[in-house]
Amino acid sequence: MSRRGVSDPIARLLLLGFDREEADDVVRDLRDLAAKRGRVRGSMYFWTELVKYPVMRAWDRLRYDSRGPREPRGRGGGGVDTLVKDVRYAVRSLSRNAGFSIMAIVILAISIGSTTAMVSIVHGVLLEPLPLDEPDRVVSLWLGPVDGSGRSRMTPGNFRDLQSLDGTFSHAAAFRGETASMLLGDESVFLRGGAVTHDYFGTLGVEPMLGGGFREGDEEVGGPAVIVLSHHVWSQYFAADPGIVGTTIVLDGRSFLVVGVAPGGVYPTQATVSAEIPFTATNQDFFVPLRFGPEGWANRRSHVLGAIGRLAPDASPDAAAAALDALAARLRESEPLNRTETFVMRPFTEEVVGDVRSALVTLLGSVLLVLLIAVANVGALFVLRSDDRSGEMYVRTALGAPRRRVLRQLGLESLVVTGLAAAAAVPLAQGALSLVRRLVPYQVPRLSEVAVAGAPLAATVAIALVVTALFAVAPALLSIPLGGPGTSAARGHTRGVAQRRLQVSVVALQAGLGVVVLVGAALFTRSYFALRAVDNGFSAQDTWTMSIPTSLETLERIVEGVRDIPGVSAAAIAYDHPLARSWGDSFLIEGVQLSDSEPAPSGSLRPFGEDYFRTVGIDVVDGRVPDRVDLAGPVAYAVINETLRDRWFAGRSPVGERIILPTAQRMGQGDGVFEIVGVVQDVRFLGPDQPVDPALYVPLSHFRAGASTLLVRPDAVGTDMIPQVRDVVRSAEAGLAVQRARRLSDVLNDLLARPRFNMTLLLSFGLMGLVLCGLGVYGLVGRVIVARYREIGIRMALGADRPGLALAVARSALRPLLAGTLVGLGVALALARWLRVALFEVAPTDPVSLAVSAAFVLTAGALAAVVPTVRGVCVSPASTLRSE
Repeated sequence: MSRRGVSDPIARLLLLGFDREEADDVVRDLRDLAAKRGRVRGSMYFWTELVKYPVMRAWDRLRYDSRGPREPRGRGGGGVDTLVKDVRYAVRSLSRNAGFSIMAIVILAISIGSTTAMVSIVHGVLLEPLPLDEPDRVVSLWLGPVDGSGRSRMTPGNFRDLQSLDGTFSHAAAFRGETASMLLGDESVFLRGGAVTHDYFGTLGVEPMLGGGFREGDEEVGGPAVIVLSHHVWSQYFAADPGIVGTTIVLDGRSFLVVGVAPGGVYPTQATVSAEIPFTATNQDFFVPLRFGPEGWANRRSHVLGAIGRLAPDASPDAAAAALDALAARLRESEPLNRTETFVMRPFTEEVVGDVRSALVTLLGSVLLVLLIAVANVGALFVLRSDDRSGEMYVRTALGAPRRRVLRQLGLESLVVTGLAAAAAVPLAQGALSLVRRLVPYQVPRLSEVAVAGAPLAATVAIALVVTALFAVAPALLSIPLGGPGTSAARGHTRGVAQRRLQVSVVALQAGLGVVVLVGAALFTRSYFALRAVDNGFSAQDTWTMSIPTSLETLERIVEGVRDIPGVSAAAIAYDHPLARSWGDSFLIEGVQLSDSEPAPSGSLRPFGEDYFRTVGIDVVDGRVPDRVDLAGPVAYAVINETLRDRWFAGRSPVGERIILPTAQRMGQGDGVFEIVGVVQDVRFLGPDQPVDPALYVPLSHFRAGASTLLVRPDAVGTDMIPQVRDVVRSAEAGLAVQRARRLSDVLNDLLARPRFNMTLLLSFGLMGLVLCGLGVYGLVGRVIVARYREIGIRMALGADRPGLALAVARSALRPLLAGTLVGLGVALALARWLRVALFEVAPTDPVSLAVSAAFVLTAGALAAVVPTVRGVCVSPASTLRSE
């Protein structure tokens, strides 16, 4: 009757939305009661009660919602009281299987926490708008070759040209780096800031939080000594005194009037020779007016400035780019020094985040893959748990529990596991974020402001919840019988096949994702070791480099005193140490005529002092380097590197040739003519992953540049010379301090910090995925062995040999691992091209990385299969036959 009752079209329509078993029960009961009332009265009773039943159920639910719990009608259950009971049962069920619960919660908590931390970093650094007024209207401005092959800093003359454009920029500002020692009592503090034009804060769209900014007259040579302090200097050294405006501070022996305090934010204060803007807080300590005389502002040769602009209200980026192109075309016709140059405009936001975007996106993709592996692993645990509980599910449904209620129960168990994991993931995410802040060795703008965001946490938890719920409920759909007892055998066979397919799919998925993560880790590892193997061009990596901001005359006295310190092998002064490049300039070669379309030769200008090359370990490959007699004599001698020789003196020795340096003429350093006396080996000034630039070494005795770098080479490796050097510096000038004292080896390690950190994180993610993949294989093989105990026992009783049987079992279990590995290699090949820009001398399709990654996954799976396979083939045939 039950099937016939529900099949009645009207009854089916009236009971639409009810559980099938509940509808069967209602129709059957009503027909039994109607049969006792006669044909006519019974028919009226049946249809009246059938129509009333959905209305009464709805009324019961309304009364429950408004007055409190009511016992629901029918067998389906419902209401908050039933839900609370189901949650309690889910908690009790999970607590009875503590091993499963703890493992699932720990795996999910770690993966959710690490993913949330990484997504929060990406959101805070890349997606959050800059703390500026209309940041999308701010652009950075550079010069570059007409062919678009690169970019360089702005010249003062070209910046004035930009300011003269009508209707393109509402504000434009230039800046360059400045350093100073601030006197606080008897101690001096080294500060790094910027010299900026008066419209600097207006261009950024920032109002000083105290006082004001600069006025146009402040830029005049001989103008007032005024300064704007950064927020962190104001807080750290002046205790956030609101009365700081109007007071004076002493920098490098001069008194400066504090006119304002800038709010915390992102400020460009210097542009490097490689056309980058470092945004670390240590470069934003103070702001002073940028000053040039008329001749300085007319200079179109020296690329020394960074520049930013704010688009006019009616100017679009395309219109501004067109105006800049037109200006560049006019200058190429009228200015010889601009004949090969054009203007380059870039969104300011890209300057802030562009340098770290690829690294953050790569790390985010890796951690998301690990999250998927972890969720799949927890899903596999739910699949195995559901298989173990198939008998329980059958008994509950046989006793009358609706399938809907049983499925809801399983879904609640996944919800409890995910909820507990999410609660544990919040402090884990905060801890991971703090750890990244402390360990990240390279500049990530605004990283200190990042907090664990609610949206990334909610999204990550939602992904974990949906996937785990599907894995928890899907096997149960195969475990709960729909028909009567007669269908259980067929259902059991179908269920076993379907669940094994699901388990196999989970293992294949984990293997594929694990291979993708490991390929990325292998590529970054090989790239890092390729960087380590690069010859940087100097051998004395134990040499100390330090900055002493003082006059060149004082620095020369200091280096003489340092050479007398016991244990010092050599000491020298220079404008830069070998792993820095802050001065690029053009020059002329005597006797070489250039066409109008050829740019003037240019390279890294490197003023040096006596004994510089021996102190840093740069070898001579041709000629010699100037000695003390040469440096004191009337002739200005210069040294060039191999790249400059090969580019401009191909096929002949440059020794004896003469180079003309217009900057020396402009600075009043004689006629600017330098005779080449030697060629030294190439040095990679900006790190092993950067190309070698042409370099021109000129002596400080004939080019009195503002050098502040002291280099000290000890006799023995590992010797700390800094205390003795500090004593010499203090004796040379009261209040003078040594700043940024470091070994060149440490500077080199910093240049390698980004690839090393990326490699470490990716390796960690890869190993995590490898472990999770191994756990999945272990669980699958163990399940396969348990399911085949009877078969194994019978086959062994019939004479099968244990090694062959073990190999057959392991082969069938590891087959999905191999399939997943092959698919993962294909996905890795498709995705690896996005890593091309972050790799050094390693192709994204590197066969070694692909092979090693696949071998690791297959080996981990094989090792994970050993224990359950050995346990399975050790089953006693006699005990198996007795159980039959």
